[in-house]
Amino acid sequence: MSRRWFSHVLLGCSAVALAACATPTAVAPTDETACAEAGGKWRTAGTMQVEVCEIRFPDAGKTCTDGSECAGGQCLTDAVPADQAGSAATGICKPSNVTDGCYSEVQYGRTQAGQCAE
Repeated sequence: MSRRWFSHVLLGCSAVALAACATPTAVAPTDETACAEAGGKWRTAGTMQVEVCEIRFPDAGKTCTDGSECAGGQCLTDAVPADQAGSAATGICKPSNVTDGCYSEVQYGRTQAGQCAE
């Protein structure tokens, strides 16, 4: 089984999962040519190093207090421990459709427990 085939299957499954979310963004292209045509950057992401099309959101880095204020549907800040969840906070709009590393979401001006994207 080729790595490229596996990547396409994994991306297809991810696309279905993403489509089920309330994120107001379209599913990113699944091949390098279509990615470039859409203005995206083809790269590997996560611990499994899966090939993805990263598309930056127009409000990337804008200060926010809730994901509803962001094109990508998420307002993020540095990861906070679970015992600090609920603290008043501001964050920034998620930069792209790809999430790497550890972060906390800000919802209604309050931090949520930290999580890490693989």
